[in-house]
Amino acid sequence: MTDDTRTPDDTTPISDPTAYVPFGARADKPQEPVGAENADIPAPAEAGENLPHPEGSDMGGVDGGGAPADAPSIEDSVIVAPAEDVAHKEPAFIPADPIAAAEIAEMEAELTAPTDFPEADPAPKPGAPKDSAFPKWLAGLPTKAQPLATLARWDRPVGIWLLLLPCWMGLAHTRIPTGFAWIDLLWFPLFALGAIAMRGAGCTWNDITDRDIDASVARTAERPLPSGQITLAGAYIFLAAQVAIGFIVWLCLPLDAKIVALLAIPLVVAYPFMKRLTWWPQAWLGFTFNFGVLIAAATAMHVSFSTVVLYLGLVCWTIAYDTIYAILDREDDELIGVRSTARLFGERALLGAFGFHLGAAALIGLGAMIVGAGRIGAITALAFLAHGIWQALYVAKDRDGHSLAAFKSNVWAGGIVVVGFVISALFA
Repeated sequence: MTDDTRTPDDTTPISDPTAYVPFGARADKPQEPVGAENADIPAPAEAGENLPHPEGSDMGGVDGGGAPADAPSIEDSVIVAPAEDVAHKEPAFIPADPIAAAEIAEMEAELTAPTDFPEADPAPKPGAPKDSAFPKWLAGLPTKAQPLATLARWDRPVGIWLLLLPCWMGLAHTRIPTGFAWIDLLWFPLFALGAIAMRGAGCTWNDITDRDIDASVARTAERPLPSGQITLAGAYIFLAAQVAIGFIVWLCLPLDAKIVALLAIPLVVAYPFMKRLTWWPQAWLGFTFNFGVLIAAATAMHVSFSTVVLYLGLVCWTIAYDTIYAILDREDDELIGVRSTARLFGERALLGAFGFHLGAAALIGLGAMIVGAGRIGAITALAFLAHGIWQALYVAKDRDGHSLAAFKSNVWAGGIVVVGFVISALFA
């Protein structure tokens, strides 16, 4: 339709909601004065009154009544919007009542008016995961540095401690017979720097090898590599930078310690693949994560039999705490085919973890006894065992809810051993 649907004297567009169009008028016919066309139309029937059927009609009311033959049809009562309204997808309804049009305009104004509701919190920054231990600290880093910090797990320091504490244990354990030397003031912070660098490098390497698996698991899909925050090339460059820092630390070690440290490289490289090859990846992690005991012993003096006993005890400890951690991932691990001691032990995973913690306490006590730690060494081993008992009881109350907290508490378990060995070395 075009504008010729309006009367010659009408200058108001038909799409104007305030235009007055009499009910029953058609937009495709010239409008006549109100009432002229419908003067002979009878008044509406009262409720319940039957009206005669229109001639030839087969549609009647429930009482057999119908509309008068000369009554306007439904089509005559429809107000048709102009073609341009349809083309622009505007509402086809044109209110015939100016009061109704005003009410509609008022409603539209209320809907489009600005609200006083507070704005929603912005989405979490990609570099600060929801389970980050230091989300505010991480969010305070430059935007480009946040994914790198997440990739190295700097916001989750538990792993750094669990890698560092065996180094300090080995150093203090080796010094128990002779006492500390002044040079040890250098070794303690140097091992800390090496632990930060190499733990970050290990996590980066693990994410590089597991990027496809991480992308298919909801818990890990937002990690920097599978989420695209960091490219694969960028991850390799960051890995090289961390290894370079570790290399500087390695250069500061004595020759014997350098040789021992090099032996750990195959363990680190192979670890990400063990979860697909064996049901005991936690054992491989134990041999890898606790290699600092041997490096520290070689730094202070040499690797002795008591050092090896302590090393095996800490391997059992790692199997215990990482089995507790793996309880949280059993369902995801089963879906993607990742093996673990938690899946191997099944419903007895907690019992198995405590059994290894018990073995760790026995070997730690034996290693302390061999070097002459005496009562302090025995008390240290018993305190370490008591912490393991607490972990088992705590996780037994709520496996899914308490496993992560129990895993993190192993920083304190390792701290007990460090403090006990340091005290023994100070009073040697």
